[in-house]
Amino acid sequence: MRPLLLTLIACTLVLPVQAQYSGGTGEPNDPYQIATAADLIALGETPADYDKHFILTADIDLDPSLPGGRVLDRAVIAPNTNDVEGDFQGTPFTGVFDGNEHTISNLTIAGGSYLGLFGLAGSPVRKGAAFVKNLELIDTRITGTGNYVGGLAGSNDGSVTECCSSGVVSGNMYVGGLVGYSRSWMYGPGRIMDCYSMAAVSATTGSAGGLVGFNSGAIIRCYSTGPVSAPVGAGGLVGEPWEDWGATVTDCFWDTETSGQATSTGGMGKTTLEMYAASTFVAWGACVSVWTIDDGRDYPRLVWENGPGRIIAGPTFAGGSGTIEDPFLIASAEDLDTLSLYSCHWDRHFKLVTDIDLSGRTWMGPVVLRFSGIFDGNGHTVSHLAITGGSSLGLFGQLSGEVKDLGVVDVNITGSGDYVAGLVGWNSGAVTRCHSTGAVSSNSHVGGLVGVNFGSITTSYCTGAVTGDSGVGGLIGGNYRGDVKRCYSTSAVVGSENVGGLIGNHAGGAIETCYAAGYVTGSGAVGGLVGLNESVLMDSYSLSIVSGNNRVGGLVGKNSNAVRRCYSAGAVNGDQYVGGLVGSNIFAAGTEIAESFWDVVSSESSRMCGLGSGDNSLGRDTAEMQTAATFLDAGWDFVGETDNGTDDIWWIDEGQDYPRLWWELSIDE
Repeated sequence: MRPLLLTLIACTLVLPVQAQYSGGTGEPNDPYQIATAADLIALGETPADYDKHFILTADIDLDPSLPGGRVLDRAVIAPNTNDVEGDFQGTPFTGVFDGNEHTISNLTIAGGSYLGLFGLAGSPVRKGAAFVKNLELIDTRITGTGNYVGGLAGSNDGSVTECCSSGVVSGNMYVGGLVGYSRSWMYGPGRIMDCYSMAAVSATTGSAGGLVGFNSGAIIRCYSTGPVSAPVGAGGLVGEPWEDWGATVTDCFWDTETSGQATSTGGMGKTTLEMYAASTFVAWGACVSVWTIDDGRDYPRLVWENGPGRIIAGPTFAGGSGTIEDPFLIASAEDLDTLSLYSCHWDRHFKLVTDIDLSGRTWMGPVVLRFSGIFDGNGHTVSHLAITGGSSLGLFGQLSGEVKDLGVVDVNITGSGDYVAGLVGWNSGAVTRCHSTGAVSSNSHVGGLVGVNFGSITTSYCTGAVTGDSGVGGLIGGNYRGDVKRCYSTSAVVGSENVGGLIGNHAGGAIETCYAAGYVTGSGAVGGLVGLNESVLMDSYSLSIVSGNNRVGGLVGKNSNAVRRCYSAGAVNGDQYVGGLVGSNIFAAGTEIAESFWDVVSSESSRMCGLGSGDNSLGRDTAEMQTAATFLDAGWDFVGETDNGTDDIWWIDEGQDYPRLWWELSIDE
């Protein structure tokens, strides 16, 4: 008998525990399954599970007239437990609720505050964000005597995506068809994206919106159609924003006719006919669109609703598929508009097939914010780009990919911050065979072509006017760990500190085979080629006319690194630490000014400040500076000095001109 008894006990120990819901464990890869109204109510009565993962596996009807049904007096999930207190009392939902493309219908609540399917979704205090997605609420009937009332959630501090609601929602204040109050916090922004509401909304005191009553978070690609009423603060889409917390509403709409509201704090009002038109929602065609529309017959619907109509198309260009073999073709200003809208394509391949004129437009930021793909200008230009904004401005705000064979012509760019230029504000990628002309101005790290460079810039140039405070360069404002080769600038450059004809600050990487021949004006650390040089500079020259107060040089204003095989021949004027080649040289490990020259006649300076005993750089008169022997004796690489002409760096028109770089004869190569 004893073995049998042990066997029975063992069997009893391994019997499965009765599941709390219809299945699952609440883990991300095995969410709790909600299949019945009883499961949903059980979830609401189990605050200990509010940080778990749930998935709806069937449509649920909460009609009070059904057996077991009732009118609720509080939110189903994460309800407020004390309406006497003004703030939320209870446990917020901080887990994941996946509607799984199912519906919850006939939710009926008559209560106080924080009413909806969720009372409070997300928690800034507990640093937990809720995620609610792919859910439709049908014919909700929610009546609150207090604040924070919505069809889906009374208050949202988390993320709501691809959800929709219909019915009637009313309360005292902060009342919305989908969410009563949506807010952004330092621990995670409240975001509502790709959602809509057709619910009728009313508030007895104020702050009522067709979608959201009060917003301080982000609302993206949403719309509402239901009637909205409130004594004050009523909006077709959003009742009121809290702008100090960064409220944003992007590509959103409401029906001005059915809502009875001509205004909203965010979004664009449209007539019913316009709300039925696919053309209204062009910007909703993301790379993987979640919207469909029966054009001319109905409002947009979520793809998973399986309604009639077609998917709202994604971006279209003049041709191509975005691959390296078949790039998207850019043939018009409208194509550039499309590119600017669709960040999901910023890692693809593009080719410009014609010159584009942007006259008459003013951008409030870069055309493309962050680009990591390949943009082939194909030898064409984009002209009359006008931008007014803060930082990271240019045709491309930030580049980690490649831009090649492109010109931006007659730009007019005015910034108030850092990293501003005609082509790229911040470059960590590759710029090849590009140029810029026009006017660029801002505060610091301002360049004609690139604001700040951490990548490579090759065979490119700039002609125009560049103005700033610190780190101002005709081609590049600041170069840090970047390589610059075969580039030039003839820009007029004006700044205060660290101002250069080619580059303002050079503190990493190398500058090789470059030149500048413009006008450079500043206060301190002003150079014809580089204002402040803290890295390698070689085989380059300046013909710039330079003027400043202190540390002013024909080639470099202030130097603390190696300068080799360089020269300058422009006029230099200043008050303190002025030199024909270098204004001020700071001796440090690796600092060497060698095999370099300046024209003592044209520069009007016989001085070379800071030369050490081992340096062999010399001032020469104009005749000597136009004689090959001067440079050959110092070991310069001229035509005929190597077996292969492609390796040559310098050439000279003997007795007629200063040395020039070999690549200047064929800049397009």
